[in-house]
Amino acid sequence: MALDCARGGPAPDSIDRTISHAEPLLQIDEEQLGPGGVQKTTRKYTTDGTAMSFESQGTQVTSSAVWQDNTLIVVSKVAAIGVQFTDRMTLSEDGNTLTSAVRIDSAQGGIDVTVVFDRK
Repeated sequence: MALDCARGGPAPDSIDRTISHAEPLLQIDEEQLGPGGVQKTTRKYTTDGTAMSFESQGTQVTSSAVWQDNTLIVVSKVAAIGVQFTDRMTLSEDGNTLTSAVRIDSAQGGIDVTVVFDRK
């Protein structure tokens, strides 16, 4: 995993993302290790844009996923703090690298973060 933050807080020490996909069903299990400890989330989507919700760090998140060509776009909103995450995930041709280009928008402005995952 490589992380490039345009600006913002400290990057997590590690992020593990496991994706299970059988169109139209998609499940993303993620574990992040950072200064605040380990954070685990499981998100289950259908790739038709249907809204779903999950809890992250005690806060409710509303999210949806759709395909745009070969890019999976996941939009997640955290209403309690006024933040939106737009994650554009693409898989390399050989299937060994997932690039997650995330745009984080809030009232304070926006930030772009790119995370590159290598298949284990």
